Amino acid sequence: MKITLNRLALPALLLLLSAATSCIYTDPNMGYGLIPGDQLLETKQMTTSLPVTLKMADSIATTSSTSIVFGSINSSVSGVSEYGCATVLVPFVDLDSALDVGTNRRIKEFYLGLALRRTECMDERSQNIIQNINVYRMVKDFDSTTVYNCSFSEDYYDRSKPISVNGITYNGSEDTLKIVFTEEYAKEILDSLSKNPSLLDTLSSYNKAFHGIYFTTASSIPGVDEGRINNFKIQSYGMLHYTADFGDRKDVDTSLLFATGITSNTVESYFALNTSTMKSSAINNTDPTRKLIVEGNAGIKPVISASYVISELERLVAGENVTPDRIMLSRATLRLPFEFPQDYTILDNSYPAILSPSIRMHTESGRVLYTCISDVNISGEDPGEINRSLGYYSPDITHYLQRLLKKEKDELSEDDDIWLMPTTNEPDENDEDTSSSEDYYYNYNPYYYYDPYEYYDYGYGYGYGYGGYYNPYGYYGNYYYGSTSSESESSTITLDNISYVRAELNGTDSERNPQLIITYFILPEDE
Repeated sequence: MKITLNRLALPALLLLLSAATSCIYTDPNMGYGLIPGDQLLETKQMTTSLPVTLKMADSIATTSSTSIVFGSINSSVSGVSEYGCATVLVPFVDLDSALDVGTNRRIKEFYLGLALRRTECMDERSQNIIQNINVYRMVKDFDSTTVYNCSFSEDYYDRSKPISVNGITYNGSEDTLKIVFTEEYAKEILDSLSKNPSLLDTLSSYNKAFHGIYFTTASSIPGVDEGRINNFKIQSYGMLHYTADFGDRKDVDTSLLFATGITSNTVESYFALNTSTMKSSAINNTDPTRKLIVEGNAGIKPVISASYVISELERLVAGENVTPDRIMLSRATLRLPFEFPQDYTILDNSYPAILSPSIRMHTESGRVLYTCISDVNISGEDPGEINRSLGYYSPDITHYLQRLLKKEKDELSEDDDIWLMPTTNEPDENDEDTSSSEDYYYNYNPYYYYDPYEYYDYGYGYGYGYGGYYNPYGYYGNYYYGSTSSESESSTITLDNISYVRAELNGTDSERNPQLIITYFILPEDE
């Protein structure tokens, strides 16, 4: 039998079917009552105030494969911050052929053009202030001791006499800063190359004869809340123009190209040591109960006692009246609030984009290294990114806390304390492809790796492999972290070693004070 539907029947049928299906109710709690009560896991949270101290980040020096940084800023809060840079300046010549610098040499001009990357200042008033620039001769090699700690001092360069001419100034607006060297310095280089051409057999040989140059601004202190930090490209070039005789050819105009930062003629590597001196009175004048100061590089940092964090966890266990193996940590977070400054641009100009939990380590050789904890570079964890809408930094320390729990309480030391350090996830790249130079930089950057001194079994910071963190509260811990955590595939977070940072966080007695937030649940008791 053939059934024929009119034009209105089909829409009516579809509407009826839709109405029928829309009446189906889904109960998300169906079957919930069938689960035994002792098998239900209740998520809990403990929030406690954090005592925070202020300490200077001693023994820190920062290397860079991209930037030459120097300048000074005078903050009414933090005092004077002075930045300088040591790097090499080498002839950029064909090393496979002998270099003839001629005879009867007469210097015309020896200059270096530093290409600007960016400038940093506290406010627009300082954007174009005049700074006096000096360049000095390095008298010592760059060695691993200098790279890894803040042993750099005036002993490394001859401050008695600049190798730059007098009167070099910079106002921050030009794309290139032209630095003119003295005729005496130019003559010394040419005379050395004439007497000993083998200096250019390798760049390391040349750098042993001419250790490098050191950039700094003049010692005059800028006005209060004034100053500027200048960031120039390490891939900058200079020219030595002179006239010389070459056999029968007389008075020949000759030029010799120079480049900054190149340390090897076999590997394309760039190297600069950016130094910082914080003449900060804030460490003595700031009450951490009122406010917490954060400075970049060797400046003031908030520090949290690892012993206190463990004590709070022990208090949590005691308050639940259960054995420690029944407590399962889900997340541990630091909450560091700040109040919005009247000038909101300060957040962009002076506050760090990321404030990451880090630790300070003392090696057997006496060096001091700073490194971020493993949580910082694990996907799904907050590395401490600034929250402008809510006004706080909230980095996670879950995995690091697991690591601390492996230690006996009397084994904890200052090296386990948590330092809040300015970091960045932005790649700081050169204009050219310098993968080999990046490898060089990372191998010598004490912040990038947990430990270059053969303390193996760790990832970026502490931890025993992603998914294998120690858990004293039962085997569920390893399963939990193995199923929820993985190494981040995004760019690695490293120390922000070239930015000016000056931030104020709320003190420990503030209404919105620093806090430790622990999220956990209690595992069922074994029968």
